[in-house]
Amino acid sequence: IRYNENSSFPLPAICSILPEFELFMYHEPRTFGIYKGTVDDDQVMYPAYDIATQQFKQALRNTPKWNVTLLDQANKFIHKHNTYGKESFEVLYNLAGSNMFAMTTSQWMSGTAAINRQNINATWSSLKRELVTAALGGISGHWLWSSPICGDNKDFHAENQTSLCIKWYLAATFLPLITIDCTTVPRDPTAFNTTERLHMIEALNRRQSLLPYFNTVLQKGPLLRPMFYQFPDAHYLENITTQFGVGDSLMIVPNLQPFQSHVHVLMPPGSWFEFWGGARVNSSEGKMATMTTLESELLTLIRAGSIVMIQHDPQQTAEETRLRSFHTLIIALKCNITNGTLHNCSASGTIFMLPTISFYFEATQEKLYITAQGDDFDPVCDWRNAAIWMNDIQHIKIYGLEERYNNYDTFRLITQWIDLCDLINDDVIVFDLV
Repeated sequence: IRYNENSSFPLPAICSILPEFELFMYHEPRTFGIYKGTVDDDQVMYPAYDIATQQFKQALRNTPKWNVTLLDQANKFIHKHNTYGKESFEVLYNLAGSNMFAMTTSQWMSGTAAINRQNINATWSSLKRELVTAALGGISGHWLWSSPICGDNKDFHAENQTSLCIKWYLAATFLPLITIDCTTVPRDPTAFNTTERLHMIEALNRRQSLLPYFNTVLQKGPLLRPMFYQFPDAHYLENITTQFGVGDSLMIVPNLQPFQSHVHVLMPPGSWFEFWGGARVNSSEGKMATMTTLESELLTLIRAGSIVMIQHDPQQTAEETRLRSFHTLIIALKCNITNGTLHNCSASGTIFMLPTISFYFEATQEKLYITAQGDDFDPVCDWRNAAIWMNDIQHIKIYGLEERYNNYDTFRLITQWIDLCDLINDDVIVFDLV
């Protein structure tokens, strides 16, 4: 059941049945509208058990009847049931303290616990639904949201669902949390052959490399976002469910069909570059761009004006990667163009490390400026005792420069060390880009 969500008009809340369940409800014989009976002061809609699927019936066998009353005989159980998870969590939270990490399948948690999705089928439609659900769940307050890669029920066949599983690993790169369920049928990378396994491991490694950006985004908002949330003034994006914002700087456009070789991108405001290679998307706002994609790729774009820091050469764990893998800065310049000449180029970004230390990056066409926000450098610079973050930037990739400055086809790569610990003594690090 869902309620009227249209807030544009002051209408009272109206219940309706989700379309996938309408078939399983009793209907009026003449109008074929859903039959509604009355019990006491409640309006009741009755499931048509005789035509329901076995899966639907099985779910109802473990569901309390709607009109069960509580012990006080005054209130119906239905009004209390959905609050049990939240109340149980609050008891445990008060006992264990704020350091407790909790996951729950209940979405009635007011954002206080991570969501652990379960009973997900391994189908292409389920993959798309999981992305949409995660994006909507994120903007509803559940920032930590997990999805089981390749589903988690026993109806999975590795030999004929390999393409789907690879794409699920790629999409899961951009989810706040992921789970890989092997309690029924193995679907971790070791369950597949060499080539497929490499694609899945590469997706997990890319996720590791992006964690500094993800961690920064999750300090202030959800990670995966529907397009209408990220661009509220772009009304043409209101119903788009095939592309998603990842924080403020990135956008993904997953190919969610078998053997799909192209994706269509409805371009949001701003200029955009392919995230890993730097190719500019040559299409204007509100227009459709068609881009090629591979089974082993998931199209990722970076918005002009952004600076994103990643860690290349991921290690075995997130902790080892954070401490031992060198940083790469990806700078996507936003420029004004007059007679083919770029001017007033700029980009900026922040990397959150701990509440006591972050780093702010600002770039022009010629210079990069780095400053520290906070003065607790020990987590970055005290390598003998307290360091948990790598302090060195090894590579800088710049998108959007004039072609004469590029040393690769679509970007300029600079390999030169920048030590963030220099900011212990200096107010700003200034680095030449061209």
